[in-house]
Amino acid sequence: MIKCYAKTLLLSWLLFLLVLLTPTFIGIAPDTSLTGAAGEALVYGAVLAAILGTAQIISARRAAGQDTAGDIYSVSQTRTLESGLPRERLFAAAELYLKQYGRSRVTLRDADAGRLEALTPLNLLTLGSRIAVTISDAEDGRSRVRIDSKPLLLTLPADFGANLKIARGIEAHLRAGGH
Repeated sequence: MIKCYAKTLLLSWLLFLLVLLTPTFIGIAPDTSLTGAAGEALVYGAVLAAILGTAQIISARRAAGQDTAGDIYSVSQTRTLESGLPRERLFAAAELYLKQYGRSRVTLRDADAGRLEALTPLNLLTLGSRIAVTISDAEDGRSRVRIDSKPLLLTLPADFGANLKIARGIEAHLRAGGH
């Protein structure tokens, strides 16, 4: 949670600092001081960080529901599960979910290695997400599934729970046996 606020503050401070110093760089307002611009940018950045950070926290909590296991506030989400279903069935179920329910475009399909990668369409919250599903053998004939969902723009400070919804959606679909 603190990481979300800190990342937003840093990025917004840098953005506001550049905007405030632009007239100095192009010679329009040569009397602008660096410390004054930095202080002003810090105030604007803190306000923006408070607004975006709080919106991220509220959205992530809403997306998580009752299950708050793991770092629900992170923009990069990783989920793991074990299943008694065979790898081939889990692979087909994950691919079906990505194509139909997740509205994703599969960019890598390697059934032998148990690896699927997909990209979501461009959207306002995350500017698109990269999803990776890896299915491997576990002990006792079970299968282990690892789901990674992260924004394409890694410096994105907030995704408002979008990647959490994607990862949990795939996980729920696979736990239900692909139905």
